[in-house]
Amino acid sequence: MDAYDVVCAMRVSLLPLAKHCRMNSQRFPAVALLAGALFAVSAPLSTDGLSFAPSEGSEVGRTFGTELDLQLDSFSLQANGEDMTAMLGEFEFNVRTELEISVSDTYAGLNDERPTKLERTFDSLEGSTIVSTTTMMGSEDQDLSASSELEGKTVLFDWDEDDESYKVTWDNGEEDEEMLGGLTEDMDLRAFLPEDEVSKGDSWTIELSELAPLAMPGGNLRLVPDELEGAGDMDMGFFDGMKEEFSEQVAELFEGECVCTFKEIREVDDAKLAEISIELEIASAANVADMLMNFISTMGEQFGETPEVDIESADINLDFEGEGTLFWDLEAGRAASFEISGEAILGLDLAVAVEAPDGSQTIEASIEMSGSYEQKVEMSD
Repeated sequence: MDAYDVVCAMRVSLLPLAKHCRMNSQRFPAVALLAGALFAVSAPLSTDGLSFAPSEGSEVGRTFGTELDLQLDSFSLQANGEDMTAMLGEFEFNVRTELEISVSDTYAGLNDERPTKLERTFDSLEGSTIVSTTTMMGSEDQDLSASSELEGKTVLFDWDEDDESYKVTWDNGEEDEEMLGGLTEDMDLRAFLPEDEVSKGDSWTIELSELAPLAMPGGNLRLVPDELEGAGDMDMGFFDGMKEEFSEQVAELFEGECVCTFKEIREVDDAKLAEISIELEIASAANVADMLMNFISTMGEQFGETPEVDIESADINLDFEGEGTLFWDLEAGRAASFEISGEAILGLDLAVAVEAPDGSQTIEASIEMSGSYEQKVEMSD
């Protein structure tokens, strides 16, 4: 029996005493306070307290910051069954990606489950990727920044009860499927909330499919590289489709577990915050050969020449184990802050048939990378 069990047992045994003490509080004030405190420690937290319930007309600012840092662990290369790895010599490859998304939301309409009308302004949308490569020929760093045409713009999300989906328009009511079609409303982290009443120490599980708003905050924000060396005036719009297709394929194959536990209620700067700990394990596997072939074809159209290659298979594996904490503001009825961090492993097995003057060749490559992933979410009034 742990300390929490002891408190629960004492609460039960002291209920009659607490009642007696309340009736005689002038004679036994200290005992009455002690019994009341023990009862409060383990009283259930109702879903009315730990629920999504912001005030209609209220505003909130959100900043999602994400960092992914991966280093090459192993690499192998074969051509027509012959191992060519040694010919490459020393080979190092590191990728660091940073993403920051800041939005301002106004809850113009609400029901018990979600906003029925939400106004969102995209204050800042920035991304950067640094690729560091070291070979026998030397070292090279490439810094790619990304931005979005949505930055500075305002959109409206209107809930359609019949279709059970949001209609997304610009703030003037104008529709724009090309720019707004991939946006999603939920940046509230509502998926982590329990469906039933909980007490201190209670745990519940979340379906991984419900965590899509965390993996892609705001949906497809049309973040594309500002410039690729040698790309010239190429149309970068195809990155949108590639990103969305990749996310859909991998999301469908997510397996794992997300466990949330109610820890306690804290008082911070006059706010009552419910602390929820999160343990997350993810394992995914997907064949992205079709997506890569589409990428090669699109690049060929941009540069006027398509290489004669056939991607026979492209198996990608992603594993993640992490821990995090969500603080939920009980008075504001929304998240106050969130953070999660852990270790990620990324693997890719690729088989490509290449047409050459002396006949077709089969190239097989295997790559495994590992590193850290961290995401933080901050809220402001």
